Amino acid sequence: MSEELKCPNCGAPYTGHITPISSYVTCKYCGAKIPVKHEIRIEKEIDLYDFANYLKSKGINTEVDRPSRTLISRFGNVTIEEDGTVNGEGRFKKKIEKWLVEYLKR
Repeated sequence: MSEELKCPNCGAPYTGHITPISSYVTCKYCGAKIPVKHEIRIEKEIDLYDFANYLKSKGINTEVDRPSRTLISRFGNVTIEEDGTVNGEGRFKKKIEKWLVEYLKR
């Protein structure tokens, strides 16, 4: 993304990671949501069980905790928000973001 994002609440610049499908990021200074525009839009609800099956086809076995929208695997745990924002840590989070984009494009 080439345009600079600024927090609508406090004006601070956002310099963190932006996923290809997130509709917002969170300001690290005041916690406000900063809207993000992307070419990829989520036009269908993300079915976590279907996405878990998609991951299984890639050799990644996960369990789904539906109330918390969390995928649990031996590589780590990630939470997928309804807007496609992936929360978690490390390389597994980045892989899930990549696979989620692939999943949504099919």
